[in-house]
Amino acid sequence: MTLADIPILATAIAIVVSWALYALFCSYILEAWVQIKADRGRFMKDYLYLQLMDNVNGINWAEMIYTHGTIDLLSRDPKKPSNDISPKLFAETLVEIVGSAHLVRSGISSFKGPTVGYRSELLRDFKYGTLLLNASDVVSLFRQAINYAELKAKKDAAGNINEEDVHNHLVGYFENWFNEFTQRLTLWYKKKTRERLFYLGILMAVIINVDSLQLFTFYENNPKAKADVIRFYNKHPNLEIGTAVNASKNPLTDTLKSLIEETQLPVGFKHNLFKDKIFQHKAKSNKWEILLKILGVLASGFAASFGAPFWFDVLKKATSKPS
Repeated sequence: MTLADIPILATAIAIVVSWALYALFCSYILEAWVQIKADRGRFMKDYLYLQLMDNVNGINWAEMIYTHGTIDLLSRDPKKPSNDISPKLFAETLVEIVGSAHLVRSGISSFKGPTVGYRSELLRDFKYGTLLLNASDVVSLFRQAINYAELKAKKDAAGNINEEDVHNHLVGYFENWFNEFTQRLTLWYKKKTRERLFYLGILMAVIINVDSLQLFTFYENNPKAKADVIRFYNKHPNLEIGTAVNASKNPLTDTLKSLIEETQLPVGFKHNLFKDKIFQHKAKSNKWEILLKILGVLASGFAASFGAPFWFDVLKKATSKPS
């Protein structure tokens, strides 16, 4: 005997299957919007602008990075920045723009501090930048980076520092910083995606009537439909978001439409609360119907916010046979 053989548990499994498919549907819509708007790239750019804003010196280092040719060429449209910036490219670009900043270049000739003896113009200008610029959080990052690089770099018998080593360690320091930044950024973006899926889930639940409470009642009263939904999952246990960003272009879409038609699920435009005369009649005489509808829609929104992979993982654990 499996969980699906117990009526109430079979209903629960059918509901989870419905949530998984609905979350998948919402993910298609959101992913299409994300790619059209280049949202991941914009998200990264916005946060880099916040992280690398140097108010003390009046410079936004992120802006200089994005206008640099090596980064600018990654995107055809300035309004759609790329999120595919490699840590090495970011690090090398940052080292270059610090030394080439107008504030640094114009101040080197009049600088009265210690002379920087690097033969490499790139390292020399970067080092001058850390000495010339006023103290700030971002400049502190630059100073830590060059100090770390100089400490780690090899020296010859005469005590001369290996400049290639300095450069490699300097770039490596910024690579590590960027890797840590993108890891945090991924977590922030996942949180934002969940929020978007929640609101999108509510919106689509209203439009196509994905009412979780109504679905529960429907499955309880329609054992055949419940069994068909569970059977559908058993035939497609590894559903994932594919490369298609438009649900209409995915071969699974037709199968889902057929499933809804065969099981007569109360889902679709014709079932939404604006067209459902039965619901409208009940709502006029019983305000609880409105509350139940709101709760059912909210439940669907929460289900969408967890994402399809979560629900498919739950299903695998719930339907797997014990060894």
